[in-house]
Amino acid sequence: MSYRTLAASARVGAGGCVALLGFAIPISTAFDSILAVLMLTAWLVAAPVYYRDMLRLYLQIRPAFIAALLFAVLLMSSAHADVAWRASWSSLANYIELALIPAFIWAAATPGVRRFALYGYLTAIVLNLLISYGSALHLWTSLPGLRTFPHYPIGFRLSITHSLLVSMAAFVLLLLARELRARSPRLALAALGLAVACIINVLFIVIGRTGYVVLGALLIYFAATITRGRRGALLAVLVIVALFASAYLGSQSFLTRVQDIASDLRTWQRGAHDETSVGVRIGYYLTSLEIIADHPLTGTGVGGFAPAYAEKIRGTAAPATVNPHNDYLMFAVQAGLPAAALVLAFYLFLWRDARKLGSRLERDLMRGFVITFALGGLFNSLLMDHVEGLLLAWATGLLFASHTNTHAANRAPQVRAGSWRRLTDGACDTYARPDWPAFAGADWATRIMHVGVTDDFHEKQGRSTGRWVLQSGSAQLVVYLKRHYRHPRWRGLLAALWPGRGWSAGMLECRHLQWALSQGLCVPKIAAAGEFVGPWGKMQSFLAIEELTGMLPLDQAIPMASRQLEAGAFRIWKAGLALEVARLARFLHDRNLFHRDLYLCHFYVSRADTARVPEWTHKVCMIDFHRLAHHSVARTPWISKDLGQLMFSSDVEGIDTRDRVRFWRAYLGSDRRSLSGGWLRRLVLLRARRYRRHNTKAGARVS
Repeated sequence: MSYRTLAASARVGAGGCVALLGFAIPISTAFDSILAVLMLTAWLVAAPVYYRDMLRLYLQIRPAFIAALLFAVLLMSSAHADVAWRASWSSLANYIELALIPAFIWAAATPGVRRFALYGYLTAIVLNLLISYGSALHLWTSLPGLRTFPHYPIGFRLSITHSLLVSMAAFVLLLLARELRARSPRLALAALGLAVACIINVLFIVIGRTGYVVLGALLIYFAATITRGRRGALLAVLVIVALFASAYLGSQSFLTRVQDIASDLRTWQRGAHDETSVGVRIGYYLTSLEIIADHPLTGTGVGGFAPAYAEKIRGTAAPATVNPHNDYLMFAVQAGLPAAALVLAFYLFLWRDARKLGSRLERDLMRGFVITFALGGLFNSLLMDHVEGLLLAWATGLLFASHTNTHAANRAPQVRAGSWRRLTDGACDTYARPDWPAFAGADWATRIMHVGVTDDFHEKQGRSTGRWVLQSGSAQLVVYLKRHYRHPRWRGLLAALWPGRGWSAGMLECRHLQWALSQGLCVPKIAAAGEFVGPWGKMQSFLAIEELTGMLPLDQAIPMASRQLEAGAFRIWKAGLALEVARLARFLHDRNLFHRDLYLCHFYVSRADTARVPEWTHKVCMIDFHRLAHHSVARTPWISKDLGQLMFSSDVEGIDTRDRVRFWRAYLGSDRRSLSGGWLRRLVLLRARRYRRHNTKAGARVS
């Protein structure tokens, strides 16, 4: 067996460990530690083969890079800690998960691993709920190996950890119910019922104020993802308020824990002996701030919190502690304010980069974990706790693997020569689906830029498009062949020196289409793509995509539907279509992606759907992704460009002002009444007028 085969097997084994960790983290520290060590061992075994991919993960995934940088800062701060090196390294080991996020991403390479990991987590939560509810109902007074009792009805973990795990599970189940509502109502109802059981457990059964706060924040965020307009938001707020009010009135534990806050605050005195939960935390926070003031930039060193705190409270009756029950203060005390800033940056980039993940479910899951840890870290040192730290690293790796591995899997395979040979002699980088040579011929790469294509042929500005009908025995393949004969010389030079980056128009659109397919968008399937590089910066490229057989562009489909459907049915037909087009536009714009050619003729629907009222979701296809671009800064001009093009092209038979208003409301949602929504509306109208004026002038020149 070759070492490469061994490395591939190690990766499969690491994936199994990640999947099992979903079940182990809420259940057993020993079990999840064994799995984590096995995964890390597999990662190290495979490193000689996969080291480039591993390094790329640190550089491409910004949260992983920041987490590794944070661990490096902690490592450096351990050098000046005024404690024994064993104590310092023992404290440093509490944060090792921060550096291992790329290992989780690498291991969770397949959708099956990620799916089973999530199912394992939910299964473990169900077991926790059964034990917790059983203790609360006095079905047993105690269980061997567990700390659950009728007066302390937890599961496998202590109350704070239990409440956080179950709160996060409630959020996961609510998101699953949202996604399954249309496809499988019964499964959605089951997920919703289990989510309600989780919510009741946190609010009515378990003692844990951190869980109350985190659950409330998660429910608010979930409500924000499903509501539109002021009425929906108001209804969601009323439901959440009613839920917590019922917990306050109906749960003795909830009532007691909330009322204890006021009594603890009244009795707290600086420097006095205090054993109340709120009182000791206030003392921890104030004393920690004093330590930070003494060492604002370098901190006391990793492991230096306990002796520094003991020194500060010497001569008082205040209780000692080994952590301040606050993540941000803990990092600032040990490694200075820069470390605390890196923690905030870690959460910020987790939140921001969640929009790049493969689906809305994964985006909201990642942001749910950010809410849980960023908010829970105000009251507890979550990142230094084994279960919570491992949970965050596991979840981050699991969710970002969906983006990273999809991107890697969809990267077009290429035939490459060395950089100098590419520059001087040229090279051909191609991608083709397996059956393409059978249709286009074995020598297709040498002919494709010159083959005659006359059907629906258009040529302008150094590029051409045409319909190409290919035959292989009795099978037929119809593609649209897009060829680009001229590229800027600097792009050709970069393609020679740094191949595989999509420098040519053909390969760039191929990558864009592969991304769109991975996101579940309806786009043409890719048959082949390639770029011919050199010598000395010359470059040509092509893209062959399958014809959207039986489909029409919207500028033709809408007039056809207006003539085939009766007036009432046509209004319903247009209303659903407007919502779907708005969803597609918003899908791109929410990810800071802009089509830059978003005309009505670039949306396609089935010809059969012009004679009936279909369910439009995922039935509208988009084409022409060669200008798709990412702009995270100054988004408004690009949004107005896309929407202005769409509005300009909507001057077709069957579309009226009511349809444009419906699209606008669906696109903006509750933002349509905001100040930014008003300005965007003015910009879109201005763009549309400019396009009309330009089109009128161009028509006049032609005539």
